[in-house]
Order: sequence, then C-alpha cells, then structure tokens
Amino acid sequence: MTVDVGTSRTKVAIYDTNGKVVYKDSETHVSNGGITEQDPNVWWEETVRLVKKAISQTNLKPHVIGLSGNMHALLPVDGKGDPVRKAILWNDTRAEQEAYILKKRFGEDELINRFLNIPIPGFPLSKIIWMKEQERELYEKTYKFIQPKDFIAFKLCGEIFTDYSDASGTFAFNIRKRWWDEEILRELKIDPSKFPDVVESFTKIGSVSKEISRELSLLEGTPVVIGAGDLITSAVGSGVDEESIALVVGTAGQVITISKDIFSDILGKIFVFLHTDPDTFLYLGTVPAGGHSCEWFARRILKVSLKKFFDLAERSPKGSNGLIFLPFIQGSGTPFMNYEVRGSFHNLSDTTTCEDFCRATIEGVVFSLKASMDCMENVLGKRKRLILQSLAVREKVFLETIEGLHEGEMLIPEDPDASLLGAAIIAGVGIGIFRDLREGYKKMIKYTSTMRVSGVSNVLKENYGTFINLVNHHIQRRGDHD
Repeated sequence: MTVDVGTSRTKVAIYDTNGKVVYKDSETHVSNGGITEQDPNVWWEETVRLVKKAISQTNLKPHVIGLSGNMHALLPVDGKGDPVRKAILWNDTRAEQEAYILKKRFGEDELINRFLNIPIPGFPLSKIIWMKEQERELYEKTYKFIQPKDFIAFKLCGEIFTDYSDASGTFAFNIRKRWWDEEILRELKIDPSKFPDVVESFTKIGSVSKEISRELSLLEGTPVVIGAGDLITSAVGSGVDEESIALVVGTAGQVITISKDIFSDILGKIFVFLHTDPDTFLYLGTVPAGGHSCEWFARRILKVSLKKFFDLAERSPKGSNGLIFLPFIQGSGTPFMNYEVRGSFHNLSDTTTCEDFCRATIEGVVFSLKASMDCMENVLGKRKRLILQSLAVREKVFLETIEGLHEGEMLIPEDPDASLLGAAIIAGVGIGIFRDLREGYKKMIKYTSTMRVSGVSNVLKENYGTFINLVNHHIQRRGDHD
C-alpha cells in the first residue's frame, strides 16, 4: 500500500508485486488557506478514510506501507508530533525577501557549493527565516521541521524521520556532506536540532502501532518505509534512468532525469536533489504553474470547467495563431530562475480568439519545460527516451505540442500515478521484495505506448524561438526596472 500527499489530493493505492493496481482512490484537499497553506491534520483524516475504504473494499492486508508527498513544505511540529501551524507549501512565495537576504549574506557561489541550488522563496529555509521573524512564538514551540510524508509516517508509527531526498530539498541540508548544514543554520540563529534524523528512502522506520492498526483495519506491526519526496517517487515510478527523462504536468510542470555526477555548469539553472540512492542526483526542471496555469485560465478567467478549457484549446490550430503565453503566474522556475517575474500573453491581434488563448496557455507550459529540457541535455547529454506522465498524456493538446517539439522515442506508462507506483517500488526494496530499484522497475513498470517522433512542427519550433526571445526580454526588462 502507498500513500501520496500531493499538492491538491491525498491518494492511496494497493499494488501487487507485478505492478498491477489492485485499488486506487483519492480525496481532494479542502483548506481555507488555499493551496499555499494546508492543515496536515486534514491530510491524515483523508489518509484514514482512504485506507479504511481500501481495506474494506479489497479485504486485503498490505505487507508494507510506502510513502510519498509534495516537497519543500514548512511543516513545524511540536514534541507530540502535532502541527504548530498550517503547512506552508512549496508554491508559497511570501519568503521572497528572505531568499534574497540569503543570497546577499552568503553569496550565490557559496550557497551553490553547499546546497547545489540557489535560494528561492519556496525552499523551507527561506520560510523558516520568515517564521522566526514573523511567528517567533510558533518557531520556539517547534520540535522538528518535517515534510508531508514524514507527518503521515509519524501518525502511522510514532517515529519522526525524513529521507535524503526531502532533506536535500530544504536548502538547509548540505548535499555534499550529506547532513544538516549546522554552520549556516547557527549563523542564521536557527537551532539545528529542530531538523529530523535523515535515513535512506528504503528504510523501515517503524511499524503501524496497535491503536492505528485498529483504527485503519491494518495488521499490527505492518512495516512503514519512509519513501521519498514526490519528485523522486515520480522518477522511480516512471522508470527514469540516466538514458531517459520524464515530463510531468501536474499542478507544476516538471522535467526529471538522474545522474551519478554533479555538473557544475548547470547549478543555479536547474534544481539538483538527492535520489533514493544518496550517491545519485535528481535533476529537475520546473515551471511552478504547469497544470495550474490551465486551471487558472479556465476557472478564474473563463469561469469554465477544465474539460471545457481543453475542448476549446483543441479548436485552435497548432501555434495558437501566433499567440504566445509566458506561464510565469507563480514565477518562472527553471532555467530562468526569476520568482518575481509574472506571466503574460504576447502577439495579440483583433483576430485572436478565446480558443487561441486556451491553446497558447498549454503551449506556453510546454515551451517552458522544453527550455529546461534543453538546458539539462546540453550539459548532461541527450537522453534516448522521453517518458510522459499526468496531463502530458491525458490531454490531446499537451501531447500534440510535445510531439511537435520532440524528436526521438516517447513512452507512456500504463500507470499515470507515477508517485504512487514509485513509493510502492521503494517500499518493496525496503522490505526485500525486490533486490534493488532495477528489479522493481522490471517487475512493476509497464508502458502502454511507445512512439518515435521523426520530425518537429515548424510552427511550434518558430513559436518556441519567439517564446525564448520574449522570456529573455521580459526578465531583462524586469531586472532593469528593479
């Protein structure tokens, strides 16, 4: 069984050892604070309902529980494991000033050397600095800063740990030394003891307690494997290796690959985190408002459903009649790394239609992800296979746009919920069902479609070039204005 606390949903699944989905269900988060703040107790309530429902409907008793969750949250808990405030999620930008102060105080080069990344508002360290200044009493009450999956793990077995992948996404964990950067933390007057012990993703951190086993109808003593952050579990569940790259469009848009090596030329342009194996690095390109751009335009601007939005997009031709969208409504993400710049449409005319706006929104997200992919492959080397997940597979215009910009082999996994499957594979390795990830990949991951694209769309290629020029001008102009 796996539990994934996503940005917008909590999901639970049961798999057999051949990767077959025996059961899967989810609940959408309801939070007065919107998607940038959520109550972790709600995640647990959703988990309880979903697990009980799964056991009731399947009459199965899982051999292990594996975990996944959205990364980069500020989730402070007290000594009893209770949240001292709502979790501030990865897409919250209130700590812009704190990220700027980090860069100015320590220097970008020094921070990259320690953390392999540059400070951004979404990283927990920026938000901890904000909390320490703005909510001092709550900071003092904090026993540990943990991540969403770690909270579910604690509720299941009463133990507080995190794994290397989530630790590496905090900007408080020295990736080269593989431990919390006490030097930086002490200089910031942040107590290093407020960070949890770190273990490998495959680690069995405990067992389901007697009380929880009764509440959830699980077997007492069911092992709990800590798992990994959702970027890493998505990579695992997609079968990403050093010869492939995954393109995922969920709330954010992401391109993900891995390598055993650190490439200095890419640091500060692409995010780098630790994989399940602490000697392997996950390279991440992202646009914060990936699928969220579509939801924003559908619900906020057009006041229509997402289905209607995608239907409208299909009525516009490839290239959206020249309309270009910069999908930076939550900042640019990689490789441009500007979280103050905002989104915009360009090349409007009196013939531009609503349908063009819808398609341009989708194409803009793909253009942004291609910019990250190009940046990664220029340094890490060309990947042989592109693996598509989530909206990138389900929606026709997304798939058409990707096909129109990519030459080479494309794979579509049978299971679109890569993070759930990845957590299951990690858990299987953790309790010895699989010798290693490679064996887990072979037994659990299946692809429904393999495509080879031999030619790009000229209109999309031209629009992509225009997109890059517009971004460079847009960000430069913003910098001059600042």
